[in-house]
Amino acid sequence: MGQGLTGARRSGRYPHSYTYLIVKSVPAFEHEGGTLTFTPDGDGTHVDWVSSYTHPAKGGGKAVEALTSRLLPWNFRAILDGCAKVLER
Repeated sequence: MGQGLTGARRSGRYPHSYTYLIVKSVPAFEHEGGTLTFTPDGDGTHVDWVSSYTHPAKGGGKAVEALTSRLLPWNFRAILDGCAKVLER
C-alpha cells in the first residue's frame, strides 16, 4: 500500500513541542492535527506523539481507519527508535 504526504503546515513552541497539520495525503484522510511533546528524561528525552484523523468514506472510511490505527503507532515508534539510534552514535 503506497502512502505519501504531499503537504503539511506546522507550528510549535520550540524546543518543547511541535504541532502540525497534514493538508494533503495519499491515501486521503482528514487530519485534525498532531503534536509531538518533548520532556527531559534522565540523559534523554521522552516523546509523546499524538495525531487525530479520519478517513472519508470515499477513501475507505472505517475499514481503512481500522488498518491505519494499527500501522501509524508502529510507524511512529519506528521513526522515534531510528532517531534514538542516530543520536546514540
